[in-house]
Amino acid sequence: MLPYAMIDINAHVGNQVILYFRGGVGHDAIVGDGCMVLTNSSVGARCVLGEGVTIGSTGFCNPGIRIGDYAIVGAVSFAARDIPAHTTAIGVPARHVTRPAAPEAAATTPLGAMSWHPMRSCESRRDSPS
Repeated sequence: MLPYAMIDINAHVGNQVILYFRGGVGHDAIVGDGCMVLTNSSVGARCVLGEGVTIGSTGFCNPGIRIGDYAIVGAVSFAARDIPAHTTAIGVPARHVTRPAAPEAAATTPLGAMSWHPMRSCESRRDSPS
């Protein structure tokens, strides 16, 4: 099999979109800026993906649905209905599992208050004897 990604006729794909191996965008679909459609995933015809949406590996979006800004459709999930912004949906059919705080609240949270941060894990590895 050859590696490919397919964008159908009349589809609109925004800036900085990542379409992985064997990803597909159906006809008349709209994919917002900064979206990721991972391996083997498909965005159905006439779907509307907001800004920063992630479709997990082998995920599928039913034709004609809307997925809000910064929503996540999990791996091997089937989005059969609209998914609101800032929500994570998983399963077949995809159901909402989280609805995080608004991005404005997350931006004001100090890094020290977060339970996990990548820099914190780097510091612990750097301090440990090897």
